[in-house]
Amino acid sequence: MNFSKIPTNIVIIFAVFKINYLHMKNLVLIITAVLFGLQYSCQDYKKKDNKKEKILSKEQITKIKAREHIKNNKIQTCKIFEHRYKFGKSEKNGAPISENNFDRNGRITEEIIYQPDGNIFAKTIYKYDTDGNLTEDIMYKSDGSLHLKTIYKYNIHRNEIENITYTADGSTAGKTTSKYDTNGNKVESKDITYITYGNILIKTTSKYDINGNKIENIYLSDNGIVRRTTYKNDTNGNRVEEIKYKSDGSTDRKIISKYDINGNIIEHIMYKSDGSIDRKIISKYDINGNRTEEIMYDKLNEPETLYRYVYEYY
Repeated sequence: MNFSKIPTNIVIIFAVFKINYLHMKNLVLIITAVLFGLQYSCQDYKKKDNKKEKILSKEQITKIKAREHIKNNKIQTCKIFEHRYKFGKSEKNGAPISENNFDRNGRITEEIIYQPDGNIFAKTIYKYDTDGNLTEDIMYKSDGSLHLKTIYKYNIHRNEIENITYTADGSTAGKTTSKYDTNGNKVESKDITYITYGNILIKTTSKYDINGNKIENIYLSDNGIVRRTTYKNDTNGNRVEEIKYKSDGSTDRKIISKYDINGNIIEHIMYKSDGSIDRKIISKYDINGNRTEEIMYDKLNEPETLYRYVYEYY
């Protein structure tokens, strides 16, 4: 799942949550980095294994730190509830929208998405190799039948170089291949979605600054540039601005983010193409840095939805 390819540092707005079945690969990074508001600068984070030095990108560092955070806090389950606002007050009894289960090493092992009526919409199981790399995820429908299965492959630096998604009958639903620079940063990825009347190919190229922070994404199809996104980061490596451009070069939307002294995201303001505010999200955390709630405000700065995070521990 990739939430329509929203970058990993943007808070997921569950009110407009849409499942993209063909891109489950981003969930592990998103669900850990977003749930716990983690941001890390890209320093010399390297691991030696069998005399081979593994160079980790900032994205990989974020994954590792997020897992360490979950492990150290002994988090077993995180469940998110949605509370709508009525007449300025949030509903007392919220509806569950997702549940994520982790093992003792901080790795997500199961994700459950709920329907508005509280019944299960889909469930995904995650499997890992001995190095902790995600090797397989399997999505099941609400009736327990297989929906999609994704297999992942990595290079010696633990960078994901390929994932292929298969349908229940074994046919290919999608494929993604990726290339990296010498610092482990993903510089190119190609996504192919297989549909009935032909294949859709989207190629993504990325640029980074000297600190390993992503500063631009360009999305290309066979017909040329589909869209472009630029990013700005502060001195701590936190993403503070994101601007999305349309294929004609005009601004589509802009997102400004603020952080606390611990690097946790505390505010997102989303602007429309005309510069007016579309949405604002305020996040709160406990003393351990776990996100406890998010409040989403509408364009009039009125509270619209409260998302409450409930944890269970080992």
